[in-house]
Amino acid sequence: TVHGETYHVRVSGSGRKKDGRKPYYIRVNDKLEEVYLEPIQEVLAGVPETPETGAGGAPKRPKPSQPGDVASPMPGRVVKVLVRQGDGVKEGDPVLVVEAMKMESRVPSPIAGTVRQILVTEGEDVKTDETLMQIE
Repeated sequence: TVHGETYHVRVSGSGRKKDGRKPYYIRVNDKLEEVYLEPIQEVLAGVPETPETGAGGAPKRPKPSQPGDVASPMPGRVVKVLVRQGDGVKEGDPVLVVEAMKMESRVPSPIAGTVRQILVTEGEDVKTDETLMQIE
């Protein structure tokens, strides 16, 4: 509901990337629309961007590159870290809880192993292309 008017929205699919942009197809009150989403970038006034940080001083994390690198399935905020460094985990065990749009999602361990490094703390905002935890 926006300004008292109710809309029924459903994602119908997505298309191929063209010119660096990917189209998504949504139905709004049964009318098909093509939309392009742009990432939201949080910038803090007075905090410069450096090679170690992103815009607004947010820390940059490495992109997942190893089988044991844990990444969020969606951008959001870390609500709970469920393991500690040195803990043993099985493949599929939940290791983090991430919240996006008031929906919580448990992030599973991609492999069985030992938690070697935790790169996030509760309350931090995360993206999908960041390593949040390393398991070996």
